[in-house]
Amino acid sequence: MLCPNTARPGRSIWDIVNRRTFESHVDALSHTNTVPEPSILARKDWPKQLKDGALDFGTVLQLSDDFAFIAACDYGVGYVTVATVQQAQDGEYFLRLAANEGVSDRVKSTLLELLQILKDCAIKELARKRCAEQSFDIIVDLNKNRIFGRLESRHFRRPVYDRGSSRNALTVRLKELLARAAVRTSIHKTQLATLSLEVDELHESFVRLENSRPEELIHAVKAVVKNTYQITVDGISLPRRFGEIGLSTADSREIREVNKIANYWRICLTLAHLSRSFRDLFGRLRLETLEPYMPLHEIGQRRYVHAEIQMIVYYETSSATDWPLVLGSSKEACYLCDSFIKAHGSFYVSKAHRQVFHQWTVPDLVAYNDATLHRFRTALSAVDRAVLKDLQDARHHRLFRQHPLQSSINLHKIVLPTPSLTTILSNTGTECGSVPTISIKTPELLDQLDGARSSSPASETGMESGRAVIESEAILPYSALSGLTTISVTPRSPQHVRLSSLNLQFCLDEQASTITTIYSSRAIVSWKTFKKQINAKEDTECQWFDIEDIPLGGEIILTAPVSKEGNLEFILAARSGDPIRVRCLWHKALHTNQ
Repeated sequence: MLCPNTARPGRSIWDIVNRRTFESHVDALSHTNTVPEPSILARKDWPKQLKDGALDFGTVLQLSDDFAFIAACDYGVGYVTVATVQQAQDGEYFLRLAANEGVSDRVKSTLLELLQILKDCAIKELARKRCAEQSFDIIVDLNKNRIFGRLESRHFRRPVYDRGSSRNALTVRLKELLARAAVRTSIHKTQLATLSLEVDELHESFVRLENSRPEELIHAVKAVVKNTYQITVDGISLPRRFGEIGLSTADSREIREVNKIANYWRICLTLAHLSRSFRDLFGRLRLETLEPYMPLHEIGQRRYVHAEIQMIVYYETSSATDWPLVLGSSKEACYLCDSFIKAHGSFYVSKAHRQVFHQWTVPDLVAYNDATLHRFRTALSAVDRAVLKDLQDARHHRLFRQHPLQSSINLHKIVLPTPSLTTILSNTGTECGSVPTISIKTPELLDQLDGARSSSPASETGMESGRAVIESEAILPYSALSGLTTISVTPRSPQHVRLSSLNLQFCLDEQASTITTIYSSRAIVSWKTFKKQINAKEDTECQWFDIEDIPLGGEIILTAPVSKEGNLEFILAARSGDPIRVRCLWHKALHTNQ
């Protein structure tokens, strides 16, 4: 471990604000038990201009937070991890990790293996579906104890400081929440029934995990993670689903735990997609880890160098000139880290819980040049002023809030670019856009489609039997699937349409026309039947796709003219039963950089 105090007299970062004075102010604020309001980086506060050739800010923010999340593989402050993704001047890319007590060899070996998997996917030696699954295998193996803890599983190995929890298993608490919602509400019964069914399936997979033998654990915990992801829809939308049935979503521990567990599979899907979209990055991404600092010893007190500060000090003392903008973190930043980062002015963090941890310090090193000394002295002076202001407010107003949950995931959902956009555009010409992707999530879907459709006999006189319900965030009217279902799409405004067994998502990408994703849930569906079967000859303007021909996890590319306003029509057909006809209408004229 590195020494945190090597500065010579006259070259200290504490020359403006005395260190002991600063620490006494921080100690006093901590003793008031005040927790200042949290901070979230809003999209409007993202940097407006980036250097030529730099990765877009949203992608770097997502990647940095995701890598930090999977590297913080167990409980305890020592595992808190910060990650940066840096593009060097020579064209190389670096994934840099810092942890409060250092990055373990196990984390290093797992991340090196993960980067190789992503490189193989980037150069098309590995299919994206296989990339996601292989990444999932090693990420779950690395993080399994943390997942066990979030689930309140019997397999959880508690840290030495943890005396145990009186909480029920997470799946039991979710079932209790939904049971209370069922008593209180007489509306939203469809949404409640669907969510309850999915939570029941999650609970069943959890019970199987609890009964698993050691050699079955990884397979069982992966199933739980994927079922958890399913109830979030996309990794982050459980609060919306809870809100739809009248449940509070304000800082709910259950929602946070579900999102964190789902995040392990969401990250694998994201990395697999991004590895194809940013092939140069993932083909040349190298791992580096930072050595941590020893605690600074004082009389009866220790001060620690948090991972965020380690990373800032690294860039201040390195020869790198192209600093990354984002410090991705596995935990929301504390009050002092957040205040220092903002005062320093060179980096962003996505979230800060802003709880005051007074055992905090910044290394005072002989290696600092004049510019670094000035930045650090100025930043520490600004932090001290903020501490004194909050201390005064705490003494006069006595404002408190509950200590926050601190683990962090980035909920700025990015729209995944098409993995081979440049190839698609070159093949289709400048008059065509691209509409990726259609994929099937689980094999149960095909049996459901055939079984449900076969159970609806055709009539010689018209429509008969069954019904299909369309649910959407856009509040589309209920409609028969036989008609042409139209979805209006605008930039950064994805529309989700649930067709019971199918879930379609339509998004307008900044470069592509539309993204269409289809995946399955396990609801039962019945279809209306019609006297006259639609056939391809009568719908030559539409593109036809046989559901059974879509490979599991595969893609189908749809093309349509690019204009200020356009539409795409396609038909999903099965070997038996009636087709689903869909038209997607997009509006490019409404594009904004919001």
